[in-house]
Amino acid sequence: MRNNHGIHTFSVSFQLPSGEVYSELQHELFEYSKKNNIRFIPNFNTDDLLDDTTEQEIDKYILNVIVGNLRKKQENPTREYWIKRRRTLSVPGTGLAIQLEKSIYCEDTRITHRNYYIRYFVNPSQIMGNESYNIYQDDDFIEVCQRVDSIISSVDDKLPKMQDTSLRRIDFCHDITLGDPNKVRMYINLLKKYRGYKGFKIVFDADEKGNRYPVELYTSLRRGATELYVYDKYAQMKGKNYYSAEDRKEKYGVLRVELRFYNAKIYYEKRKRGLKLPLDFLNQSGNISNHGFDFYLRHLFHMGEYHTYVNAIAIIDKSKCSKKIKNCLRQLIQHISEKHNLIEGINSVMKWLELDRNDIKYLLNALNRLNVNPVTISRRDSVSYGYDHLPNLLTYFKNED
Repeated sequence: MRNNHGIHTFSVSFQLPSGEVYSELQHELFEYSKKNNIRFIPNFNTDDLLDDTTEQEIDKYILNVIVGNLRKKQENPTREYWIKRRRTLSVPGTGLAIQLEKSIYCEDTRITHRNYYIRYFVNPSQIMGNESYNIYQDDDFIEVCQRVDSIISSVDDKLPKMQDTSLRRIDFCHDITLGDPNKVRMYINLLKKYRGYKGFKIVFDADEKGNRYPVELYTSLRRGATELYVYDKYAQMKGKNYYSAEDRKEKYGVLRVELRFYNAKIYYEKRKRGLKLPLDFLNQSGNISNHGFDFYLRHLFHMGEYHTYVNAIAIIDKSKCSKKIKNCLRQLIQHISEKHNLIEGINSVMKWLELDRNDIKYLLNALNRLNVNPVTISRRDSVSYGYDHLPNLLTYFKNED
């Protein structure tokens, strides 16, 4: 089984000192986009405003739209919130996107202050001349950062360089070549059953236009500044016409597992490891990724293999556990299976058998020793996709060729 892992994307940011600098850079990026026939894409529709509309007028226009939408939803608009205006320019064929952001802070219906940022979104594989869908597997990011700086200078030499920025997001990736899209779909369905467990909540993903992706193609679980995103890479590429048939074929039957760290988690890891510059963090990304995947996959998905309900019960019945423990394990598996959710099943069986958290911890550890995952394969998936057993995801991380 062929697997590969590394980094797919990371982003860095720099806070601009004033609105004047923001406006100057925005103007120059507009000029660059016109000269090179590139779209400078806004995240907010201001197409009906005139070109000479001032920034203050645009802010008020956006604020009025936001407040109007809140009133339509019968929500109270008199509160504190941020409005973020962004424009993004992708430099063709480079793997670099440049984004300007103005964060407008509002109290009630008044704009009180603004922050200005510039962000770089970097695909290191494409930066180094490879395909954008590939994962960058080298631990040396010196040349990546040098190439990013070179591209930045070619766009506008006033833009901040990599050493001046702060790391804001990093996507660690692991491609698992299962060879069968049915297995991919089964894992995606299984991982949905962990929603709510350990504080991880389901997150719905959408495209650039705000249209949600089909939920059968991915599972995204997020807690705070950490997200586990698992999806069918072939299906994701199939919907985009800029990938060739040969490119898509390469990812047939591939389950991509992404561990995404956002600002607060990155800050924690930097403090723990004594890292300062983005390059320092990136050069340690191999160790950070290995530790992160190992911890979160154990922490969230447990160690046991996936079985159908019937097969899981059969394994429990054949075990050397006491009759009392066997009965508790059967009840635990049954409740989780009926609820189609791990935490809901745990809460249900705790109430049914009058168990406490220590009891549940003991039962989950007992299942681990039996190599049985508390989450089971549904009968529908087993019949539809043809498998009644799947290895734990962590298995693929340990048995790489």
